[in-house]
Amino acid sequence: MGYVTTIAPFFIVTILFFRAVTLEGAIDGISHFLGKPDFNKMFDRETWIAALIQICYTLEVGYGGILALSSYNHKHNNCYRSAWIVVIGNLLMGLMAGVTVFATLGYLSQQLHKPIHAVVSSGLPLVFVAYPEAMGKMPYPRIWGTLLFSMLLFFGLGSFAGYRNLYDDLSEMLGEPREDWIKFFGPHSIVWMISWRFITPLITVVRKSIVD
Repeated sequence: MGYVTTIAPFFIVTILFFRAVTLEGAIDGISHFLGKPDFNKMFDRETWIAALIQICYTLEVGYGGILALSSYNHKHNNCYRSAWIVVIGNLLMGLMAGVTVFATLGYLSQQLHKPIHAVVSSGLPLVFVAYPEAMGKMPYPRIWGTLLFSMLLFFGLGSFAGYRNLYDDLSEMLGEPREDWIKFFGPHSIVWMISWRFITPLITVVRKSIVD
């Protein structure tokens, strides 16, 4: 299951990428994404701070997730090679995903007869409003919509799988079977239900008023 939730999103992004770059107006969206580089920004401290934040976020540097997952590797695994694969893969997928999104938004701007900056947004409005709207205007919208939300589902399942590390860590530290901790922290437990009461409002229509 782990291989499916990890690999499937990359195949879906690749399919969406080739579809997006063939749309009318894709060049406008890609040009907006890549823009005209201002190399003077290379000497701006804020540029490097923003870049470091992005790298730490995408690679989970310092978050412990990579360390936890790497503990399942073979004892003689080539960590140096794995590190290069992760970094290069992260870079390529970031560029591919960015081109895919903005090529699609370029198509949407042409369909709506609006400038590209008028349809570009970020966060949840981009994922659940602008992007699905663009797909709704493509031929065979159900296919592309299914691929998009399947990708999001796989990402969610992949993230949820990391929850198992909590059980394993508690079992190793306290010497109790993992099954006992699943009863306390797992689905249908009290902790699980209480957590959902706090999490659910953050992903609904009231999220904006709570966060802001």
